Order: sequence, then structure tokens, then C-alpha cells
Amino acid sequence: MDVDFRKTNLPTSIVDQSFSDWKRLLAPDRSFPTTPRPLERPQLASQQGLCSKRRGRKPTYDRIINQFLVELFEYHGDLCDDDPVWRVQADVEKAVIQNFVDRGIKAPALSTVRRYVADFLANKKSPGLSKGR
Repeated sequence: MDVDFRKTNLPTSIVDQSFSDWKRLLAPDRSFPTTPRPLERPQLASQQGLCSKRRGRKPTYDRIINQFLVELFEYHGDLCDDDPVWRVQADVEKAVIQNFVDRGIKAPALSTVRRYVADFLANKKSPGLSKGR
């Protein structure tokens, strides 16, 4: 829609002003902000404190692997350089995977076993686990 401002009764100085100024002239009772407000980001439910539970799939192998690790360390004792079968963390990982194969249960991935074994070895401070054969 084209408006011919020469036929209006408005002074020429008003015609030259920007569109935002026109808004103020046409609606003086409304207040228009000169600077835009920052966008408000909605908060996540965890940020609001509404949900505190972990999400995602529940661990499948955690109890089975931890129980078997306790049994292994009760039988073998701590890792020892003199024992060729029970020397390093990789030997423990092989024993855990072999246990699943022997039982006919689907074995977890090596990365899963490695994580559980590493956590177990880091937290292994129970007094009953230092028994040997």
C-alpha cells in the first residue's frame, strides 16, 4: 500500500522519521521498548529441581559382574606379578567374559566389562577380599 505523504496534513519532518517513530506517533498511549528484551530460555526440569532421578536404560550387568568379581577375588586374592594367570586387569576382564560364555549368557562388550573391573579395582578396600587360595 503506497501512501502519498504530500496529500496528508502531516508536517514533512514527521514523514522523514523512521517506522518506529511512526508507531509512537500513531499510538502514543502504548509504550514501545527502545531496546529488545533478551530471549528467555525455558529451564529444564532438572534445573528446576522437579526430577532428580537418572534417566536412560538401567544397567543390565552391574550386579552380575560385581558379584562375580567378589567371588574371583575371594578365590584368587589380589593381583600378583608372580601369578601368571592373575597378574593384570586384563586377566580379570578375560575371566569375567569367560564366565558369561561358560554360563551361556550373552557376554557384555569389553568396554562394559573394563569399566566395571576398573571401578571394582579402584574401590576394592573390603577386608574379606584379600584372602588367597
